[in-house]
Amino acid sequence: MISDFVALDIETSNSDRSSICEIGIVVYKDFKIVEEYHSLINPLSVFLDRNISVHGITPEDVQDSPSFREVYPKIEAICKNSIVVHHGAFDWQSLCHAAYIEKFNLPTCKWFDTRKASKIVWPEMYNHKLNSLCNYLNIDLDHHKALSDAKACGEIFKHISQNELTPSDNLITVDNSNVSNYTLRFPKDGI
Repeated sequence: MISDFVALDIETSNSDRSSICEIGIVVYKDFKIVEEYHSLINPLSVFLDRNISVHGITPEDVQDSPSFREVYPKIEAICKNSIVVHHGAFDWQSLCHAAYIEKFNLPTCKWFDTRKASKIVWPEMYNHKLNSLCNYLNIDLDHHKALSDAKACGEIFKHISQNELTPSDNLITVDNSNVSNYTLRFPKDGI
């Protein structure tokens, strides 16, 4: 049973997955939270109304925030040599995309998709969205706030692990030691 892991969530300013404007990371040891990291990030790109309507973060909120380039060393240090849990492909793809654009090395970690795993553990559920699972499992959630979403993802992973579904069940979505198999997808309209 995996009890030491990192949970991560990302929000973006537009449809380009590298336009990270908020990140939340929670470190678990023996299923207990031992560290939290949260930062607004200036994506140095445009904000679309549809993204603002989801997470409520505006250009004014991030104008004095660090850039991804400035926060990435901390992110990489936290994720290094860990199982990093995320809910859906969006979060790991955003981090990898932003790192690629900045020409950074990716963290040496393995990514575990709690959404994919939850479909196996709770097939009776109508959908496996983060908020639906939180309702089902009585997990507190302030949805689309990166730190809250990361904590919720970590709590979902605890439930999954207690059902003895582990990364050895071939649910590692990406092993960054072989991330060259991942093709970055850029939006057609550039944002």
